[in-house]
Amino acid sequence: MDTRPGSYDFAPMDEAVQKYLDDDFLAMASSLILKGGEPVDFRLWGHQDREAGIPVAADSIYRIYSNTKIVTSVAAMTLWEQGRFDIAAILFTQRMPGFWHAFSHEYKRQVYAAVMQKVGK
Repeated sequence: MDTRPGSYDFAPMDEAVQKYLDDDFLAMASSLILKGGEPVDFRLWGHQDREAGIPVAADSIYRIYSNTKIVTSVAAMTLWEQGRFDIAAILFTQRMPGFWHAFSHEYKRQVYAAVMQKVGK
């Protein structure tokens, strides 16, 4: 798959997925990241058949048992891209208010800044 070049750093994602493979939590994985409907990153990791040494391919078949999470995640990110809700406000105030009270104001500020930088705000 052709991707549009950009200044994105997906190394943390690569490292996290590779750890899941190294720890035998996953056998294979793939990711496709779009911006404005255009692919900016496409990755494949692991093997579709570890014993036979067959690497995962773009047309490999995955068994996914919780499809609602996938649909909900894509729908939420689509709505966020359209500006229909503020993801940072939901993360830091509405959904986990009790959780965030355990952290210092400075730590919360740093996490908020990191999230906003990742989401391009």
